[in-house]
Amino acid sequence: MAHPAKVKTLTILNIILILLLVAVSLHEQYPKRMYQRFSGNRFVWEYQFNPFYGQLTGIYPLYKHPKTIVMLGDSYVANAQWSEILDRCDVAARGIGNDMTSGYLQRLDGVFSVRPSICFIEGGINDITFGISPDTITQHLGQLIDALSMRQITPVLHTINSIQSHVPGADTLRPNITATNQKIRSLARSKNISIIDLESLLSPEGFLKPEFSSADGQHLNAAGYIVWRQQIEAVLKENGI
Repeated sequence: MAHPAKVKTLTILNIILILLLVAVSLHEQYPKRMYQRFSGNRFVWEYQFNPFYGQLTGIYPLYKHPKTIVMLGDSYVANAQWSEILDRCDVAARGIGNDMTSGYLQRLDGVFSVRPSICFIEGGINDITFGISPDTITQHLGQLIDALSMRQITPVLHTINSIQSHVPGADTLRPNITATNQKIRSLARSKNISIIDLESLLSPEGFLKPEFSSADGQHLNAAGYIVWRQQIEAVLKENGI
């Protein structure tokens, strides 16, 4: 028979674990995403609804020290310490979990303020999740490229990475990711800019490979970031940065 104190400790740990899982679920907007995927609801999610958007964009103006590199993106960028991953002190991370490409356009001041030479643009999966069309996503990315180029900042695109096949809604997202990535590749060619093809590297069959996935099946683990880092370093070398 288990000791009462041990049972109480295990119960407390289980409660803490459940609370952590709930917190992560709410942070990543999983309930709303799942509702939309399975109900067919066409509720239009906007970047302003993200509770972390205003908080972080309010802080960005405090960061004014010049940086050579900016990582602009969503949770893929936000989940990593880029100055440490790239082993450089001239990197600014501008990642906001759940952000959309429309949100990127509204927070470019946080990029311009550090006067970078190059900006890596990663994102689009949240747009697709909330029903934004491939054409609209590509339009936003084109606007980002033009805005950066006007400031003599070299833009670098990324294809959109997928999620693991077992994640609910993965089959629904897959064709939209493929269609959007085709347009992103065409955009990079038409603008004559570099592109890092995360889809081909990490999701070659249309779904995120397990060896590159975090436990939730939707983000990257260390192995995934290593592959990504190698591609970034290659682009930096190509541009003499």
